[in-house]
Amino acid sequence: MISLSSLCIIEKYIPIYYMCESNFTFADAATILIALIALLFSFQQGYYNRKHNSLTVKPILQLEVKLHKNKIGISIRNVGNGPALKTKITIKDLNGKKINIPELSEMVRTKLQINNTKKHFQGITGVVIMSKDCLKIFELQPDNEFSDYDYKTFFNLCKCYSFHLIYFDLYKKNHSEKEMIDLNLEDYLFQNRE
Repeated sequence: MISLSSLCIIEKYIPIYYMCESNFTFADAATILIALIALLFSFQQGYYNRKHNSLTVKPILQLEVKLHKNKIGISIRNVGNGPALKTKITIKDLNGKKINIPELSEMVRTKLQINNTKKHFQGITGVVIMSKDCLKIFELQPDNEFSDYDYKTFFNLCKCYSFHLIYFDLYKKNHSEKEMIDLNLEDYLFQNRE
């Protein structure tokens, strides 16, 4: 039997004394049970709703190699439905050595023997990339047009590096991806050359 002192403490939170009375019916018990089940169901629905919302606005970053007649470069495109917040990129060679964007751009310029060129590179630390938006990592624009040999050299050079992308979504969930350029050049040129 429940002691009177424990009933006084519990009574503040749950009216248990109703259960001890003789007029407590099966309908009362069913009502309490249904209310508890409804409460659990609403917590579960809230969890699934939040999970669905976070997947709905999840950013998905992809690395893009740009090959045009008179410019080449690498960009990051957000193909997801939400913004990528505080985006950070780290570039490493096959040995794991970090390399910065101006060094990579200069290496490509030297390898392709481009003398007169417009350079564009952007620091990628703490940048917001909106949904369906594209951010240039670097781009080179020489005075003359690129040959197929230049495209092949650039493509093979890019395959020697891995691009580590770290970013957050709207729910402050951390995402980390390692992107490498691993397509066949001929397939890529057939699909993406402009």
